[in-house]
Amino acid sequence: MLHRVLAWAVLAVLAGSPGAAQFVVCPAHACMLAGETHTFRVREATGQGTVPGLPGALLPPGDWSWRIPDGGAGLLDEATGAFTAPALDQPATVRIQARYRPCPEVAGEALLLILPHEVFHLMDKVFPEWIDPYSSALPFLDPVTKRRSADGRRIAARKIESSPGPATSHGYGMPFTLTWTPMAGNQLLTLVQGNETLRLEASGQAAQDLTLTGNVRHCTVEGLLPPAEPGGLWRSEVQTFAHQVVGVVPLAGNAVAEPGHADGLGVSARFREPFGLARIFLKDGAGEYLPAFLVTDPQSHVVRAVSAEGDVLTPFGRPGEAGHRDATGPGVLKRLAASLCRKAVRASQVALFNRPTFLLPRILYAQQDDGTWGRTWSCYLADSGNHVLRLLHQDGTTATLAGSPGRAGHRDAPRMSRALFNNPQGLAVDGDGTLYVADQGNRVIRRITREGRVETLAGSPGQAGSADGAGSAARFTRLMGLAYNDLREDPALFAVDGHAIRRISLPGGEVTTVVGRVDTPGHVQVQGGTLEDRRQALRQPCLDNPCGILRCDPDLFGIADSGNNVVRSWVLSKALLRTVAGDPLLKETRWGLLRFGLEVPLDERYAGCSAPRTLVESGGGSYLVTTGCCLGDLVLPRDLKNMKVTMEPQGPVRAAEPCAIRFLSADADGGHGIGSRTFQYTMDFMEADGTRAERVTGEGITGTPVTGQGTFHQPGGGSVIVRCVTEQGISAGARHPVLVE
Repeated sequence: MLHRVLAWAVLAVLAGSPGAAQFVVCPAHACMLAGETHTFRVREATGQGTVPGLPGALLPPGDWSWRIPDGGAGLLDEATGAFTAPALDQPATVRIQARYRPCPEVAGEALLLILPHEVFHLMDKVFPEWIDPYSSALPFLDPVTKRRSADGRRIAARKIESSPGPATSHGYGMPFTLTWTPMAGNQLLTLVQGNETLRLEASGQAAQDLTLTGNVRHCTVEGLLPPAEPGGLWRSEVQTFAHQVVGVVPLAGNAVAEPGHADGLGVSARFREPFGLARIFLKDGAGEYLPAFLVTDPQSHVVRAVSAEGDVLTPFGRPGEAGHRDATGPGVLKRLAASLCRKAVRASQVALFNRPTFLLPRILYAQQDDGTWGRTWSCYLADSGNHVLRLLHQDGTTATLAGSPGRAGHRDAPRMSRALFNNPQGLAVDGDGTLYVADQGNRVIRRITREGRVETLAGSPGQAGSADGAGSAARFTRLMGLAYNDLREDPALFAVDGHAIRRISLPGGEVTTVVGRVDTPGHVQVQGGTLEDRRQALRQPCLDNPCGILRCDPDLFGIADSGNNVVRSWVLSKALLRTVAGDPLLKETRWGLLRFGLEVPLDERYAGCSAPRTLVESGGGSYLVTTGCCLGDLVLPRDLKNMKVTMEPQGPVRAAEPCAIRFLSADADGGHGIGSRTFQYTMDFMEADGTRAERVTGEGITGTPVTGQGTFHQPGGGSVIVRCVTEQGISAGARHPVLVE
């Protein structure tokens, strides 16, 4: 690796340019092997740029021209900055220069060291311990095992940053540049994303272009400097970064595989129909409480357990076997161990279910013998096919709480075991411990008091309809999800019924339809106009067979709008109903960006949600959602700010002649929200018959007008659709009509 030490010395002497104080070419200096290709970009140097208030912004590539000023070897695309290293016999340096088109005097440079492959082969033979970090010969730290990749090394470690600080947001699939403080010696970038670990050699670099498509669990750059003398200490410096991927991110299940049942990690797991969700925890050997989830799979008649890393096991039920049996056998840890070892568990020890649907967790805190406080959990389960309510315990046992197994009916009773239910669905509990049940088959809302008394709160058994009213005067059609809102002055239940959301006051049971119409499907965004306008719009058809409803806070609910293949957010006080993810025209699960309120049609960068059923908070501003045969994390930006797009009026244009469309992307609140940020844009020139004539893509900066040029070919009423999305995953769009002559 002697050539690398010399390379660093050369780069340190030669790097720099007159324009370096203003602009930085990323990466500013790097080593490349012959035949490698890299596309260079330009960033504004912090606090030195020509664009006020935009430190470190990624600048539009179309504003720059690229060249090799001293005629060095290699292929360089003058328009894009893509450079391909030449095949050489000896190491060579190459300068890459970017010039600002409007002002050629403004420039930035990168310095490359091109190394032939033969050098690596020679060094591998002469100095095997100095070979490339990919060989794991150097003692880099493995973030998964917490061990060094080579044993017997003595390390003097130092963290440049003691903590990663708040996570930076990045849109799903949006490219960005990670920058760090250069370190002497070899550098290795390690990124643990979802279940995959990526290691990239970054020696001599201070930046790396990345695109994130999974939950980032770890990101570091480590610099290693060899000992100055034999037997001395290696010196290690580590920089740690925290990233949040904004969008719908995969957790478990395979969106392109056939539904089925298989335990496993991430995409290797299979679900038939993931449905109900509950957030629980698992306790590891060190006594730490780790987040986890329970998921029902009605078609397989089981309840699955999923870790925060996407590891799926089946601790409750037997796949494909419907029935009713409570389990009093071994604890959950033994059952999980048996699942991992693929050992059979005696049938008498396995609980059986019949189409389990909704879940409701119950976390208990208790003081232990040593004086510390511990946590245990149990979970209510609507065992819909058995017409009963079950209770799942942390130790793996189950119990039938209310109803008679296999016997559908309606009967209130002073004791839970004597009551009858018919296809129970949504569950909710209030602060006093009263359990509420959406009894779908009976078309009523039931409640179970702490004393075990079962009562009918609203609706009339067996009477279908959509009438609002008090108690038995109300009518329900097809009850699904249920949520409790604990406002002190006005507590209430919110129930999914048909194509609407119904409100049930407590304790009186007054029913009011608050969103949509029970018997009429629809899909509209309710986010413009006055408050009264929005309230009127909410009374129109705007949902299609919603399934689950989640109370996020007293004024905000999430709705799994299954028939529309979208996830919605509903703000009570402001009467806002916006689509967060998915599109009614996209009926498949696709991981990607959020559309939070974006009204224009989506493109391939945005997520699709296939019949989402339920969602639950997973922590850190994210929500776990069941979509298709998968589980996904729906992650919102930590600092959610709206962006808007305005387009200048456009007069008639002529067919087959280029026309220029000018638009402005800025903050929705008048310029005091997201600030100046780089965004990518797509302009679709749509013909009168709805086909796309041309697509134009590029980059811009919020607050700065952008002009795109395209051509129409058909006379009539065409349109231009603009979609903009920042690196942080904040989107905006607009549709503009154009008359084509």
